[in-house]
Amino acid sequence: MTCDSTKCGVMPDGCGGVLQCPGCKSGWTCVVNTCVPPPCKPITDCTNLCNGNPDGCGGVLWCPPCKADEYCTPFGCYKKSNCIPKDCNQLGASCGQVDDGCGNQLSCGSCPAGQTCGTAHKCCVAKTCVQVGYGCGTFDDACAGTVDCGACQDGKSCLVTKDGTKQCRNLCNACAQGESCDQSLQYCVPESEAAENTADVDGDGVTGDADRCPDAKGSLDNAGCPAHIEQGAVGSGSDIEPAEGGNADVHGVAESPFIGRACSLLPHGTSGSMGFLLMIGAAITLLWRRSSREKP
Repeated sequence: MTCDSTKCGVMPDGCGGVLQCPGCKSGWTCVVNTCVPPPCKPITDCTNLCNGNPDGCGGVLWCPPCKADEYCTPFGCYKKSNCIPKDCNQLGASCGQVDDGCGNQLSCGSCPAGQTCGTAHKCCVAKTCVQVGYGCGTFDDACAGTVDCGACQDGKSCLVTKDGTKQCRNLCNACAQGESCDQSLQYCVPESEAAENTADVDGDGVTGDADRCPDAKGSLDNAGCPAHIEQGAVGSGSDIEPAEGGNADVHGVAESPFIGRACSLLPHGTSGSMGFLLMIGAAITLLWRRSSREKP
């Protein structure tokens, strides 16, 4: 895990350590390691504006209309005698009501069932809160613009969860019955999930997701992996089991368990052609040892 422009404060790095992310830009606030923008200040000045205009905060600034012989443009009122109206094709619009450039409204049609007339006056399929996995808050959709997924109830807060979506969660100082505080996430989770996140399966002191080698005793500075396994080399689904001499057998490293065991026996940092030759030699040695043990 790394810091990006939306992250702030101290947060877990996913490998048993912590990241110190920079502070938020001026005016923004750090809430649960996420930079939150300040309250929006809408535009209120109608100079060189007419009719309805975006106020910069999702609302509309209504300004005085133009005179009867004038038309409204984004730059103010202009005489109609100088205006050449445009049609829907010239404006690139395929649906909804649009201004023809001379203060008149054009109807550019409607969209087929299941589609929405988007912010660019083109038919598109808008995403729903369920499709993006949001239980609260807002998200930006290329079709429909800003989509509101609602507010939280019962004192819960709308937080960005570890899967990147926004959900209603209790903060750690208000966990409900059956919930526990997950210190790495800084909000409440079901007790069963909290137990999984803090379980130390192999007894090396590295717990939960921070332990990249949960089936082999390692060290905190190597993400819970033994010293000869490079930190982060073992992903989810890797099968690690004790091997001869107390080494670890990493089946997830290669398709063959023998190659995986051979890789685990190589000196740390071995790579290139020499590493490949050493790996093949180690694999042949392991095969010979196994065949010797299996002889009657």
